[in-house]
Amino acid sequence: MHETVDRLIARIIEVITGLLVLLIAGVLLVQVLGRHLLQYPFSWPEEVAGFLFVWLIFLGAGVAYRRGGLIGIDWLLSKASSRLAAAIKLVSDLTVLALLVGLVWTGVEATVGVAGTSTTVLRFSWGWVYLAFPIGCGLLLFAFARDIARDLHRLRTGGHENHEREDDHT
Repeated sequence: MHETVDRLIARIIEVITGLLVLLIAGVLLVQVLGRHLLQYPFSWPEEVAGFLFVWLIFLGAGVAYRRGGLIGIDWLLSKASSRLAAAIKLVSDLTVLALLVGLVWTGVEATVGVAGTSTTVLRFSWGWVYLAFPIGCGLLLFAFARDIARDLHRLRTGGHENHEREDDHT
């Protein structure tokens, strides 16, 4: 059941990141058309595109991780025995997990800190932009925690399963 929920969340995030790319392209197209065809540069598209790009970065990091697209220690893992590879990956993931906990905490503090300030052009709360930071890091935290649970299982069972993430090939 939890694997189904995990895959559903991953799919929703993939769709959202795809929509963010389309929105960014559309907003920038409006800016280009306004500037060159209408001879009127709108003030809002650059601000909106920048804020959407922040969300794309933080949500896209989780998509990249699930697809195996982030920098890893694959060469080292391929040279190690299954059990040693699982142990190395576990230590690596625990280190990243600790970092992500700190980033989520910092992101929440930063979001709360800017919630009362407004953006320059559209005058909406900076908190909505900064919220991408703890949400994106929280989603990564969830994915790393899932992998840590899998690595612990491999260590307990002797590491006979493949040490790649299940989602890497979907």
